[in-house]
Formats: sequence, C-alpha cells, structure tokens
Amino acid sequence: THFINNQKPVLITEGKTDILYIKAALKKLYEEYPTMVSKDSNGRFSFHVSFFNKTRHWKYFFGMSKDGADAMKKLYSFFNGNGENNLCDYFKRQNAIFSKNPVFFLFDNEQNSKRPLRTFVSYAKLSDTQEAELKDTNHTLLNEVSNLSLLSVPLPAGKDECELEDLFTEETLATVIGGRTFSRKDEDITKYYNKNIFSKYIYKNYKNIDFSAFRPLLNIISELIT
Repeated sequence: THFINNQKPVLITEGKTDILYIKAALKKLYEEYPTMVSKDSNGRFSFHVSFFNKTRHWKYFFGMSKDGADAMKKLYSFFNGNGENNLCDYFKRQNAIFSKNPVFFLFDNEQNSKRPLRTFVSYAKLSDTQEAELKDTNHTLLNEVSNLSLLSVPLPAGKDECELEDLFTEETLATVIGGRTFSRKDEDITKYYNKNIFSKYIYKNYKNIDFSAFRPLLNIISELIT
C-alpha cells in the first residue's frame, strides 16, 4: 500500500509538523506544481503525493517510533535490511510488481553528528558518491528497486544547517498567537507556543504566508517524480 504498490509518490518526513508545512506550501503554489497538487472548480485541493503518517499501528506491528531518525532507520531496514527484515527483498522474491512512483525520506539539513540526518547517513552506510551527491544536489537514490530516495532541505542563503522552519520569513516566525511567540524548544508555555501550534497556524493561513524559500525543495521533489 505504501511502499511496494503505492499509487502515489510517498513523502516521509521526520515529524508531523513538516507535513503541514509542505501541504500549505503546495496549496499556495499549486499552479507551479501540477504533478503534486491540483485545485478543482470548487476550490478543493487534491494532493498527488501521499504523506506518510507514523501511526500507533506502525509502532505496534513494526516497532517503529513516531518521529525522528529512529523511525526512518526502522523503515529503511525494511528496504535494505538483512534477512527477514528486508521486506523489499521478500516481495521481490514473490515476483511482486513494484510501483514506479518514488518514495522519499525527507530530513532537515543538519550535518551535526548528533542530528537525525547524520545519524541516518551513518546507519544507511552511504557511499562517498552518495554523500557527495546528497551534499551537492540534496538528494540521492537509496534503493533502485523500490525507487527510494533520501532528500535534505536545500540550505537558505547564509545558513550552514536548516530545519523546515528556517524556510519561513522572519516576519512569519515572529507571529504572535494568543499573546505568545513561537519557540522551537519546550519553553514556558505562558510565553511561547510550539511547532505543533505553529504548523496548524501555517496550514490554516497559507494564503497569507510567503513560501518562496520552499520552491527549491518542491522543485527537487517535482523533478524526481517526473
């Protein structure tokens, strides 16, 4: 359903807030990305990309945590693991027909050794060529049979590392909600609101948000789908 015979390209992000950011950006820029989203005459949007949700069922059946690098590592083991963990090999032995729709693992572009991207790169044992390609183009192919690719967020000008939140303007990041300002960390909730509230605000108010800095990422995904 999700990775072998997926009817749409599948995008897997580190956290659930990332999904809302990308959906909001696509709704704002829908005319530029017809392979990923469309809008009908009634103003309803249809996404042509599937956004993977790490539900409790995935944790129960596959031992997968909901967020971060550990969840990505667990999923990757089903594509490229050893023995019975490698479900990709299992379906290949059953002569299953693999979808041509790609699957993407999307990470924040943080190369610090303790951050999720660096942890995943080490776990997946990327070759020097793959690491160089990831650094230069923000994507590299991980598994040819299942069309699985690793993506990182293109760096905005002047930054050495970035999260998806760094693609928003300073004006958007300074939005005051209920007398509180945005914080990426768990701080005093009487003064700050978190990523969860921020992402819901972005999704609800997408028409008024500047998503210009999202274009490099959306361009990569669109081109790989094509």
